[in-house]
Order: sequence, then structure tokens, then C-alpha cells
Amino acid sequence: MAIIIDVNKDVTQRLKFEPSKAHGMFCIGRLDNVEFGEVESKPTAEWEFKGLTVPRIAFHFTNKKFDASEPDRFFSHSELPVPIVKKDGSASKYVINLTELWNRLKHIHNAFIGCPNYRPINPGDIPAFTDDLTSNPSVRLEEFKKFFTFMQKNFVGDPTKGEKPMWLDAQGNSIDLTMKLIATDGDKAQYLALPTFVGTGFIQPFRLKGTALDTTLSFKGSETAVCQAMTISPAPGAPGSAEGMENYPDDIKAALLRKASGQ
Repeated sequence: MAIIIDVNKDVTQRLKFEPSKAHGMFCIGRLDNVEFGEVESKPTAEWEFKGLTVPRIAFHFTNKKFDASEPDRFFSHSELPVPIVKKDGSASKYVINLTELWNRLKHIHNAFIGCPNYRPINPGDIPAFTDDLTSNPSVRLEEFKKFFTFMQKNFVGDPTKGEKPMWLDAQGNSIDLTMKLIATDGDKAQYLALPTFVGTGFIQPFRLKGTALDTTLSFKGSETAVCQAMTISPAPGAPGSAEGMENYPDDIKAALLRKASGQ
């Protein structure tokens, strides 16, 4: 039997977000989807979740086009469970890192306050995390699975109840967002990512004051939106990021970057 080659298959790479010089080097985008998923960690991975199924929550964005001729650009941000042990075997700042993870998710959530489909989070509904840091890694992964699933459903809504995604306006369009993405990956600064810490913020509704961008977001002196020349080859076409993942193994980072690039 002959092998049929699909000549119509789209094999072009998804383009990455680019900072807008006209808007203070911020990226202007729209949230398209919030996805819950799982990735398999290799048994040889250097972290406490090796060989286990690791849950994740991912936010997928597309760029706002100010001109119809502009190409489609994409950016994905993923959050993973917080390990209690670093790659070198030393204890991590688990509670601090867990708090920062929540801060990032809540900050993105807050960007849609005032939107017609915004849903506040009832503190009593949030899945709890154990304070027993000696518990089995599988127990903690199950907690993160429940937590990420809860957050994903809150963002997306329950269509059986007539709920719509929070990021949609009254006309059913995704609202425009101003996003602070910074060049990251250590000294190489290979890709754009959301900051690890919320600080003064990294995402808010896009607004103009006249023709100028109206925003309270700002770059710190150590932050830049300009990527440096590549010194090593990154994952092909990866528009996502592995920010804040210093304690995650390479197989998980690579899996997330492949997912972000649509591979």
C-alpha cells in the first residue's frame, strides 16, 4: 500500500509574541483559553515527582492585531505543582512558592473584574493543601490536580449553567489585555515570559488615553522585554515559557514548550 503524503498539512511554526514599541514594549493580547492538562515525568527526572503524572494549568493568548496584515502570534503560560525539594535535594521555600503561584493565578483572575462574565472566587470553595510536607508526592499532586481543575473551571465557566468564559465581553469577544512579558532564561534571555513575582502587576485590561497606552504596569531596572541572541538552540517554535521553573526537570520544561508551540 502506498504512503500518502498530506501536501496540505500546515507545518509552519507558531510565531511568538513580540513587545510593541508603540505601547511601551508591552505585549497586547487576548486570552483564548484556559486549559487543564497533565504531563508525564520521566522516571529518571531529577525531582520529587519523577515517574508521576503531573497536573498543570495553562493560559493561551493570541496577539491583538492593530493592522489586518499583522501575523497571528501566540503565547502560553503554564503553572505546575510546587515541589518541596529542589533539584539539588535541598528544601524549597514551599509555602512562599505556593503563595506566589496563587498570587499569579489570582492576578490574572483579577484582570477580568468588571467584565460581564466575571466570577468571584469563594474562599470556601478552593481545594485545600496539606501542611504535612512529609506526605507522599502523589498526595500533593492530587491536591494540585483538584486546585488547577477548580481554577480552570472558574475561568472557563460551566456552559450547562449558561456560564461563559470570564474573558469574554458583552458581545462575546475576548477583551484586550496589556501584558508585561520579560526576557528570561538566565543570562541567555532566550524567550519572553510572565514575571515570577506579581510585584506591581503584569496583566491588566488594555486602555488608551488618547493615543497613548494607559497603564500602571512598569518594568523594573533589571527587567527587559528584549531577547538576546541565542547561544543554544531552543525548543523549535516554542512561544511559551518555562519561567519560574528552576526546580523543574528538563523533560517537564520541554513538554510544556512543545505543548505551547502546538507540537
